[in-house]
Amino acid sequence: MAVFPHRSGQSDHPLRHNARVLLAALACIALIFGFFSIQQHRADMRATTRAVSGSSTTVVHRKVPAPDGTHTLNKSAVPAINASPGTHTNAQNKGTTVDWRAASGGAQPKLSEYKNLSITVDLSAQRVYVCSNGKTIYTMIASTGLNDSTPHGDFTINGRGDHFYNPSDGWGADYWVSFRNNVFLFHTVPTKQDAGTYVVSEAVKLGHPASHGCVRLTLSDAKWFYDQVPDGTPVHIS
Repeated sequence: MAVFPHRSGQSDHPLRHNARVLLAALACIALIFGFFSIQQHRADMRATTRAVSGSSTTVVHRKVPAPDGTHTLNKSAVPAINASPGTHTNAQNKGTTVDWRAASGGAQPKLSEYKNLSITVDLSAQRVYVCSNGKTIYTMIASTGLNDSTPHGDFTINGRGDHFYNPSDGWGADYWVSFRNNVFLFHTVPTKQDAGTYVVSEAVKLGHPASHGCVRLTLSDAKWFYDQVPDGTPVHIS
């Protein structure tokens, strides 16, 4: 019986070919994964500017535990606030000096220490009351809608974002929290297109009606409200 010498190239060639194909496939998968990771990172970096247009809101969120431990808040990255201060003497609330950057109600409570939260907006007083078990625990100076344009009734906190801009008005705001369909919001005094660029001529109107229907708050109050008040909190406006 003849014995033929072994030719390694004949039997190893298919194995080497399959290995090369497998390595090439893995490299392609890695490249595709890397591409989408970079695209997602870029999208997250662009997410500091949000848009609220009509009832449609585009916001990239991350989920964090709510203060009361029973909800999950959808919260975006918070933009920096400009350093320029602003105060004024409110004409409607005589003798009251309002700093539109500071907490208007003094020390802001930690809402994780309270249960059965609710929000009351008093349109005549231009005040927002944060309550626990029906008792007021924090009061904020606000500006509601001109010509009684803030809706009356009972609503629910149902969304939030760090910034929006409405091109038709030429204004936006930071730290918005929706109480009706992402259209009617609690938020800071108005900004220009970029987050943190506040419109001082509008900011000094805090304490009397000035908005298109939303509820304006000082910068500190709006950020605290955005951070602390969970989705599902009832809101009464009258």
